[in-house]
This record gives sequence, C-alpha cells and structure tokens, in this order.
Amino acid sequence: MTSQETGFGPILGVRTRVVLRIPPLLHVQVLWRAIDPNREWRFFPVFRTIRVATRCRSSMIPKIICKLLMLLLLVSLNARTDDNEQAMHELDARKALVAQVITSFDTGDYAGLEQLADHLRTTQARFPTGVWKLTVFYQAFDEYAGSDNRDESYWYKLKQRTTEWIEQFPESPTPLVAHGMILDSYAWVTSGASAGQEHPELRDRMLLAKIFLEKNKNIAENDPHWYTLAVRMATVLRWDAERFDKLLEDAFTRYPDYYQTWFAAVEHYSPTWGGDAASVETFARHAIQKTQTIEGFGMYARIYWAVEPHFDAALADTAIQLDDFSRGVNDVLKRYPVRWNVNNFARLACDAQDRELTKALFALMSEGPDQRAWYWTDFERCFRWVNEPPA
Repeated sequence: MTSQETGFGPILGVRTRVVLRIPPLLHVQVLWRAIDPNREWRFFPVFRTIRVATRCRSSMIPKIICKLLMLLLLVSLNARTDDNEQAMHELDARKALVAQVITSFDTGDYAGLEQLADHLRTTQARFPTGVWKLTVFYQAFDEYAGSDNRDESYWYKLKQRTTEWIEQFPESPTPLVAHGMILDSYAWVTSGASAGQEHPELRDRMLLAKIFLEKNKNIAENDPHWYTLAVRMATVLRWDAERFDKLLEDAFTRYPDYYQTWFAAVEHYSPTWGGDAASVETFARHAIQKTQTIEGFGMYARIYWAVEPHFDAALADTAIQLDDFSRGVNDVLKRYPVRWNVNNFARLACDAQDRELTKALFALMSEGPDQRAWYWTDFERCFRWVNEPPA
C-alpha cells in the first residue's frame, strides 16, 4: 500500500495501518500507536493528535472524532508561545509547523495559509536555530505530496488543489510557489530519478515546472523561496555557468540571507551533481563576501553543514578552511546558541578533524549530546578522539 492508501502521510515515515472493526476512540489509540510505536513523542502528545487529524480524510475515524481532534489541534497551535517553542526540540518545532500547514491545506483553508505565509515573509520569522520558518512552510508541501505515489490521477488532483488556491488569490506569491513545490515533487517522484542522475523523464517534467515558475515570476519572486525552487530546477536542468551565476546573483542581491537558496545552490557544486570540493569551497567563500555584513562568517559554516552529506569523504579530506569554519561556527552561535546547532557543529568539527573546536563545542553540551544530531558511533568516536592524550 502507498502512504495515501494507508492514510498516513510522509511526515514521520510511512507505517502500514491495519483497519480494525473496533470502537472509534480505541481506533484513534491504535492509530496513535501505529504512528508512534516507540513512544518517541510521549512528551509531545499534541503532535500525535495533529498526526491523526491531518489524515482523517482517508481513514475510518468517524467525522465527529475528526472534528474534535481538529479543534484540539487549532487550540493547541494558537496557544503555542515563543517560550514553548524555545523549550521544544528544533525538529519537533519544525514538524509542528509542517502539521499546521498540512492541516490548513487539507481543509482548504487557503486564507489561513495566506495569512501565515505573509506573516512569515514580512517578519522573517526564524526557529531558534536561525532557520527561516518560511522554508519549513514550503517544505510541508513536499511532505504532503509524499515520495511513493506515482499514480497520475493522484498528482492531477493535487495540482488541481493548488490551482484552485491560485485562482482564489491570484496576486499572491504563496500559491504559485506552493504549486511549484508540487510540480517539483511530481517530477522527482513520478520519474523515479535519483539526485545527480541524468534522467530524461525527470528533465522533461522539471522543464515544465521551470516554465511555470518563469511565467509567474513577476508575482512569485516576491517570495524568497521562488529563487530556492528556481535554483533547484536549474541544477536538474544542467544550466551552464553563465546562466546559473546570473540566477544566483539575482537571488542573493534580493534575498542575501535566505539560507535555503544558498543550500540549494551549493548542491549544484557538490560531487552529487558533478562538482568537487574545490568548487564547494569557492562557492562558500563567495557566500562570505555576499553575507558578511549580516552573518559574519556564519554562512560559510552553514554551507558546509548543508553540503556535508554530498561528500563521499570526510570533511577533513575536502577543501574546507578550518579557521574560517571555526569563525563561522562562532558567528552562528553568537546569534543562535541552541543545543541543535552546538551538537551539529561539534559533529562537523570532528569530521573536519578540528580538535580544538570540537573540544570547545563538547564543553557547551551541558545537557549531554543530542542523540538526534549524532550517529551514536560518531559521538563515541569523537568523544574518545577529542579526549585522548596528545601523541
């Protein structure tokens, strides 16, 4: 069964659900346990409620139960304060926003989505790590679309939903970018292509998506995520250097500190897409020049965080400059000194074989390591390495 057939979406990873002929309230409990079998979110029950509520449409839960769960969802989300968000794990805070967006889209609340997106754009709201909330707003449409349904009728209906949204708000960039996200997901999922692969179907479908973006640029580029999508699509379409550089110049002149466009761009220079470590380093240094007045050297460190999964080798074997990376980490932590950033930068510093920086970051882990940032073998290896006596 696909994620749509089971009634679970892609936020947490699909788990097959067995439909049982049991009382409604017990049915909800069974769904909760199927969603969260390891009770990973036992301290975050609201999100489990969100998880069930957003998939009511394709389950056997009676409508009255769905409505009650939806009411609980909306009350809990509206009551959430910045202090609560600070206390949440970064990933849980992101998932809560994804769930809020999915719920509004699922129920056709386009006005609510417009209000939320406009607020996130105008305030440039961020999570405690510094990540723009607008980025996660749009990632919700990737999550909603899923990654395993290649049925054309499913995608037709999904595209009809965003088209309906565009018709209701024709002067807004939000539904245009959301529609672009759906077209991007459609190209990847239905072609079955992998990142970096030359794939005719992926190219053809991505070309149609890029044509849509360009056709609506005058309105849609008022949202920074339009450029993120444009960069992603240009990478797939293998634009030449001159054309790609022009796109980046436009993007970073208009939105220099919108992180996600930088992260999309560095993939273009990564080994995944035919680049190399030297190209990544050149781009990272360009990022310093474009953002130093805002971010210091912070964008340099964030770019290596984003591109690290695209290297086959350890960061120590790339062209990373440890002094610049250390300065970047310090600049990020001055503004966003949260546990998620500290742990991830410690992991990266260890991978880059910067013992001094790794040790300094370990000293900041007063609550111990964040297991969601580390592969445990990496943490244990790094801990031993940073504490072993000098040779």
